[in-house]
Amino acid sequence: MTQENTLLNVKDVAGMLNIGVSTVWRHAKSGNIPKPLRVGGSVRWRKSALEEWVKQQETA
Repeated sequence: MTQENTLLNVKDVAGMLNIGVSTVWRHAKSGNIPKPLRVGGSVRWRKSALEEWVKQQETA
């Protein structure tokens, strides 16, 4: 899997954004962060989508 296709779990996202796990879920539910994917019974975020979102937040 290439870096752009890397999938992150909620703990990875929380660490990347320096926020708590419950805050990740709250932001996901309200649409403040990129929408996660369902992979089987798991929820994952594309690392590339989160990195792009972070860049957009920095320039906003």
